[in-house]
Amino acid sequence: MLKIFVLFNAFLLIKFVITHEGRKIGEPLERDVNSKEIKALASRAVDKINQQTNNTFLFVPVNVISAKEIPVAGVRYELRILVGKSKCMKKQPKAKRANCATETVPAERKIFQVSVFQQSWKNVENITFIPEEQMGNSTKNCG
Repeated sequence: MLKIFVLFNAFLLIKFVITHEGRKIGEPLERDVNSKEIKALASRAVDKINQQTNNTFLFVPVNVISAKEIPVAGVRYELRILVGKSKCMKKQPKAKRANCATETVPAERKIFQVSVFQQSWKNVENITFIPEEQMGNSTKNCG
């Protein structure tokens, strides 16, 4: 009887570990692109894009096209972000950057594929990105 009890509890534990909120570990969950959390992730991602690209003008987020959350050994977010070239130069003080408007010319916009990996218990956040037109090339790592 003890063996059955132990096996049953082991089965329940394994089932609990494999699933999270009814999902399997590694199974993507679509996220609301308008949520504060996703918009904050997109903003930090665009900050990294600006740090790692050689543009004169800043990119600003225009729209989060899609967002997925994937539970791994932490959480990985996969975002598609439409960014636009702003009228603000990278050299401007941060205080003046707050109200940067995007150019309305479609040619001045790009879509970036962004991956944000977080392990909150370790205070880890790594952001990688690649412009969609370069898909197939190596990912630009800036984390």
